[in-house]
Amino acid sequence: MRSVDIELGGKTYTVRELPSRKSKAWRGELETPLRGLLGSTSELLGAKLSTDAILPLLGAATDTALGSIDTIFDLVCRYSPDIDKDRERILDEAYDSEITDAFREVLGLAYPFGRLGQMVTGLIRLGSKQPATEPSSPSPSGDDGTTSSTQ
Repeated sequence: MRSVDIELGGKTYTVRELPSRKSKAWRGELETPLRGLLGSTSELLGAKLSTDAILPLLGAATDTALGSIDTIFDLVCRYSPDIDKDRERILDEAYDSEITDAFREVLGLAYPFGRLGQMVTGLIRLGSKQPATEPSSPSPSGDDGTTSSTQ
């Protein structure tokens, strides 16, 4: 189980990843606003979006995608009971940018595609015969494969 620390109004909350069934239910609450965002963006781009593009896109456009900070904050509160318990204090003391950042963090827990991509890339590298990095010594420049230095 993963967790993230989220600061809202000067207080730090540890938000833990929800179990799969609860996470699925929470993601279902995003369906209507997310569908509107992805539909209009796909039309603009002229192509369907891949899952890898969802998080960066939402991170860049959460305010306009979901309509308001209030909607975003409600979704964060539904994901984290600890934040929900402190809702009134947060609304009085937190900045909109903190709420937007909190939403991005929660999305990262609910949609862990970034981690999946990193794992797949790592597995591909493990099976590759190519070295992960190039040698640090200079390439041979002479006919016999040696390097020369002139001063």
